[in-house]
Amino acid sequence: MENINDRDEDGYTRLMIAAMRGQKDEVKHVVVQGADIELVNKLGESPLLIAIGRGHYYSTVELLKAHANVHHRSNIGLNSLHTAVAGHQPILLEALLKTEQSWRKGIWSEACVIK
Repeated sequence: MENINDRDEDGYTRLMIAAMRGQKDEVKHVVVQGADIELVNKLGESPLLIAIGRGHYYSTVELLKAHANVHHRSNIGLNSLHTAVAGHQPILLEALLKTEQSWRKGIWSEACVIK
């Protein structure tokens, strides 16, 4: 993949692969390099859904810091909250809820996510 947003045959970008592998530093790096955090793979999964689905807390936090869309739904209708609940990820669920509450109030702080 030459361009930061190039995709493989399944629609995965470099950011999605980093999110899938839980590579927090790579997630942060490609976001800073301008990766589109809202692109989706053939299943309709965004990088945020992929990170949550794999239980990768720190990659999820990096994507939340970049304001990834927590309301995006995959092709089968699952959003971030659904994915965290289905994957039995209470810490990720709490981070998502705190992030959502802070955005509704018009504020964002790293203090919103659990350390």
